[in-house]
Amino acid sequence: MKHRKLAIILAMTLLIIPNLALLPSVNAKKTPKVLTVVSDDSTEWSVQGTNHDPAVECWSHPEWGSIDEATWVWISEETDPAWEYENVPDGGWYFYKIFHIPIGSKKIIGTITLNADNAFELYVNDEYIGGDGSMNKDGPDSGECEWKTPETFEITESLKPGKNIVTIRAINHHSHGSSTDNPAGLTFKISIFEATEWK
Repeated sequence: MKHRKLAIILAMTLLIIPNLALLPSVNAKKTPKVLTVVSDDSTEWSVQGTNHDPAVECWSHPEWGSIDEATWVWISEETDPAWEYENVPDGGWYFYKIFHIPIGSKKIIGTITLNADNAFELYVNDEYIGGDGSMNKDGPDSGECEWKTPETFEITESLKPGKNIVTIRAINHHSHGSSTDNPAGLTFKISIFEATEWK
């Protein structure tokens, strides 16, 4: 009789334990939602901040530090160094990306990782965030090859529910040579997290 009772208890235990994993945990935290925005053919560029045109996927140098999911873009597929030197505005070309955070979102946390050849300045909703390199078309190029390593910036305080605009001024330092000797490009990835569910 004792062995029979033990067998029954063991059988019931084997039935109950696997189903415990299906029960909701009281202390379980919600998985943060993620909104990812990357440089692609929906990125726009402009000479003076007006009359925007679509950016295009450009030739990328094999030593450029790329970013997962993001595309290298510029104003043209291949760079004409002499033409760029004569036509780039002071402070570099304007690049734009518009994205929307759902109204009612709370506890928003955001970062942007970006890279450019040669230099950039980053703004989110018209607030200056940071930059890397000289924004003068004559350089100087630091010689440290910053374009090999993407930079990441915290943008939480500049984000808001609804429409958000990322503006990047980017410039290629002039040097003589072909489009592959002196290429230009920009790549970026915006990651937005929220602790509560998206509405």
